Amino acid sequence: MPKFIVKGIAASLVCLSLPAFAAPLWKQPGYEQAIRAARDGAPSAALAMLEPLHQAGTLQQPLLDDYLTLLVWDQRGEEAIALLEHRYPPASLGQDALNTLARYQRDRNRLAQAEALYKASLARRPTATAQAGLAMTLAEAGQAGAGLALLDATPARTPADRLTLDRARAYLLTFSEEHTAALGQLETLLERHPDDPELARAYTTLLVRMGAPHQAYAYLKSRRVEAAELYKQLSLDKAATATRWGRSETRLEVGESRFRQTDAALALNEGITRSLHPEDATYMKTAIADRLVMLEQRARYRDTVALYRQHENDALPAYALAAAASAYLAEENPQEAIRLSKLAMADMPRQRAPIDWRIVLVYAHLEAEQPKEARDEVERLKQDVQRIRHDAASGQNRYNPDYQQVMLLDAMLDAYVGRTQVARAKLDTLLDDAPFNGELRQNDGELELLRGHPRTAEGIFARRLVDEPRAVEAKRGLAVAYLDTHRYSDVPALIADVVALAPESRATQRLSERWRWSNRPQLVVDAEHELSGGQGEGLDSGWTVETRLYSAPIASHWRIFARSYNARADYVGDGRVSRNTLGFGAEYRDPRWQAEAALTGSLDGRNDTGGLLALTRTFDDRFSLGLRYEHDSDEVPMRARRDNVDGKRLAAEFSYRVDDQRRFDAALSGLDLSDGNLRQRLRASWTERWIAQPTYTLDTILSAGASKNRNVVGANYFNPGKDSEVGVTVLPDWLLWRRYDTSLRHRLGLYAANYWQEGYGSKLASAVFYEHEWRWTPRAGLRYGFAHSVHPYDGDSDVSNRLYLNLDWRF
Repeated sequence: MPKFIVKGIAASLVCLSLPAFAAPLWKQPGYEQAIRAARDGAPSAALAMLEPLHQAGTLQQPLLDDYLTLLVWDQRGEEAIALLEHRYPPASLGQDALNTLARYQRDRNRLAQAEALYKASLARRPTATAQAGLAMTLAEAGQAGAGLALLDATPARTPADRLTLDRARAYLLTFSEEHTAALGQLETLLERHPDDPELARAYTTLLVRMGAPHQAYAYLKSRRVEAAELYKQLSLDKAATATRWGRSETRLEVGESRFRQTDAALALNEGITRSLHPEDATYMKTAIADRLVMLEQRARYRDTVALYRQHENDALPAYALAAAASAYLAEENPQEAIRLSKLAMADMPRQRAPIDWRIVLVYAHLEAEQPKEARDEVERLKQDVQRIRHDAASGQNRYNPDYQQVMLLDAMLDAYVGRTQVARAKLDTLLDDAPFNGELRQNDGELELLRGHPRTAEGIFARRLVDEPRAVEAKRGLAVAYLDTHRYSDVPALIADVVALAPESRATQRLSERWRWSNRPQLVVDAEHELSGGQGEGLDSGWTVETRLYSAPIASHWRIFARSYNARADYVGDGRVSRNTLGFGAEYRDPRWQAEAALTGSLDGRNDTGGLLALTRTFDDRFSLGLRYEHDSDEVPMRARRDNVDGKRLAAEFSYRVDDQRRFDAALSGLDLSDGNLRQRLRASWTERWIAQPTYTLDTILSAGASKNRNVVGANYFNPGKDSEVGVTVLPDWLLWRRYDTSLRHRLGLYAANYWQEGYGSKLASAVFYEHEWRWTPRAGLRYGFAHSVHPYDGDSDVSNRLYLNLDWRF
């Protein structure tokens, strides 16, 4: 028999089994009993009776209203909202259901949807419940004035209406910035309804906002309000108020005294948590959420993360998620910080999200190497935060302090991604408006550090400390400036002070780490291996390795070192030449002078004794001048060494460094060879950064040089009478990967030049190199690469290929 016939017979039997005049479902005793159970917190039975009608599509009023309301009561509110949007439009619903759904949306901070539903309810018939709900929704959306105006225009037809409207007014008064006036109005409402717990809650809430939780508690006791739940909430509010006081304290105090109020809040929170019972799940969740905020504020970031992980499935409120995000960022887990920041702000309009939360998101994107996302968030902040904002309480337009914070973030984001010139212009604009602002001055110094101007930064930090002697971040910046300028003797006391005042700060820990490694021994290795060709000398293969091993600092500014130089060259048809020397010396560094001196000796069985003496004077952040003398210089060509030629070299070097984007260098040297030759050289260069992006930079180096040599009879090394070279190098650089202080970059160098040699005319010279650079700041760096060059020598172009490596390692 076909299935549809079987179904039809079954339906007929069901119909025949019903009484001819059965009462509607909503009038049947069983349904009325199920609804009463639903009101007592057990809606499942009533839902089971309505579900078949919903599935069959025959759900009509008033059962439709009951069904959507029961879904909300059964913690299935999202299903009700989905049905509202796709199946049962507001026009088909009754007023009670609309009010229930509006309250559901409002409780989830979907204020625009809640407002629309309340207005749909009021379109049916103005009621005190809907008017009160709409007024509170407007207040939560930042329109408390409009909400109060709505309540003023709503008549109270019954005592119940009056109580509903007064409760709403009391709630709106807690949003007021004029606390004293609001408190007076609430006292008037309490005189009208002296025993109402909702009004008492509003009154105590306002007292707590005014920073008077103890007065709020005493008020409840004096009025003998029997509200156990309110007392629990008030205890939590007292701890939360202590937390807010503690937040101010962390900004005003230094050292452990910064955390007195926060520690008191934590102790109070622990006591409250112990006093709660298993049935106090809501209050327990609030206590845990508040504790997350307290732990993060106390800089106990690991404890914050651990507590969050224990309760991450507990539907924590937004402020707790934001605290966990900040802790994850401090623990160098920016990806989790991004996720939690976005989750915290997911259900609120972008403009209403606290600015501190959004700034955490910016830095999380930046530390996760997502500069585009960081920039996008800053641009949204600039759209949302205006310079002038309207103060509803006073009715006046006032300067928005958040504006400066956003514009400072905008400037420093440019600095952090390498656009320091743009950042300099933006920060100058802010300083023109507020030249004595401590935060701006601090970032001014940090920007100068990034631009390579530590002495300028030192002056900025020092002047700030005159005005704010307890500014820990200024002391930290001053310590960095001292390290960059070799002012080592003043660093230990400053770092000890910073560590004592803010040991929990990641910036302090990084500074301490840098100082620790700067006091360790250091190994520097430069190595090259020629694969073929080489300076027109018929070099078949060769290599050089220069190694320096430095001691830990002695008396702050001194280091002793051992230096070895090993080189070998294999010439086509002329055999092999080698040079091996070992020497010992000392180095001195302070803010103005850098010097080194060493004595070297041959390891090849010769009696050659050499040495070096170098002195550099640093005048300021830009200009430096250096002199260097080398006895038995390594600059002597290896082919000349084959004929036992040695030499003495004297050089002068000039450097003018505008900032991290531009510098000029020049050098003049003379190499006096023992065969009677005097090689004189002059060179100059201009380095410019044209593109600075978060993961890409483009530099050029314009260089020019000339040399002059004596005509030595029998010289078997390349010895032009005169020559010159003018060329340009293009240096694109890409960041491949970075995580905090560890990074990998790769770099391509392209060089083209015009080379002129006396007697041979001009010819093109070119080179290309490719290299990788690993950095494990501040401990080590490794750079290696391959270079290919073509260069004219005596009219013929010579091809050279070489591998090279540089290692800088502290251990």
